[in-house]
Amino acid sequence: MELRHLRYFVALAEELNFTRAAQKLCTVQPSLSQQIKDLEEEVGVQLIDRSARKIALTLEGQGFLKYALEAIKYAELAVAHARQIANQSQQQLFIGVLHVAEMTIIPQIIQRVRAQFPQVDLKIRSLSCSEQVQALKNSELDLIFSRVCIDDPVYTSTMLFEEKLLFVAHQNYIAHRNIQDLRQIQNDDFIVCDQFFSPVFYQRIEDFTEKENLKLQYKYQVTNALQHINLINMGLGWSFIPEYARQLLNSNVQSIELKQDLPTLPLYASYRTDAENPVLQFTAKVIQQSVQQQVSK
Repeated sequence: MELRHLRYFVALAEELNFTRAAQKLCTVQPSLSQQIKDLEEEVGVQLIDRSARKIALTLEGQGFLKYALEAIKYAELAVAHARQIANQSQQQLFIGVLHVAEMTIIPQIIQRVRAQFPQVDLKIRSLSCSEQVQALKNSELDLIFSRVCIDDPVYTSTMLFEEKLLFVAHQNYIAHRNIQDLRQIQNDDFIVCDQFFSPVFYQRIEDFTEKENLKLQYKYQVTNALQHINLINMGLGWSFIPEYARQLLNSNVQSIELKQDLPTLPLYASYRTDAENPVLQFTAKVIQQSVQQQVSK
């Protein structure tokens, strides 16, 4: 039995849906199904009841879940501690980022950290929100910048800022239409972020449209920020974008004022609360100072 089997089982137990669990794990449904079957064969009992339309844990599965969670927890602690020791001696910091972080807060953080630790080795990876959170929990990253607030005392999540969403489209797509209400165009093509790539962004739009009783046509669902911007610049549909991305749009794309109030998007910095890596501890102080300065303005 491998740790991977336990992670797959826990994800399925949390979602009680093979498709959603596979998305959460960044894998495909047949692979997840096979891993669960292999686990049940090794344990020697059925852990998942597949007889009903909605899957459920068997009594044996419920008992197994408690200890699977404990096993994953202690495995993560072991890996985190070993990597903290290695990073302390080597002055390393593994960081996960979204595009918005690369264009806003990361440059000033790098400058401050390098001034304090000239020999530090900063390894920065561009990943989706879900990938970042999973990598942090797997101790593959020390610090992440995502839209997700991790509600777990093991981790500290600090909100850096909230930014407005803008409603935009190419001027050729607008075609002299006086758009003030989304109900005028709810049957047109829309470009949105993929649910897995940016679940918070996607959910904010879903909550907004539900509140406004709108049914938008999601023609394109994109999996990275540049793809999102390119489709807008090509004039392929209406879209919502974070305010920071305005500078990436070409001159033919216009921001449209709507009578509806659009939601905002947060950005969080998250890391292990008990981290002993001095580079991470210093970086966390820099982040807190940055937030305090914004509040005092």
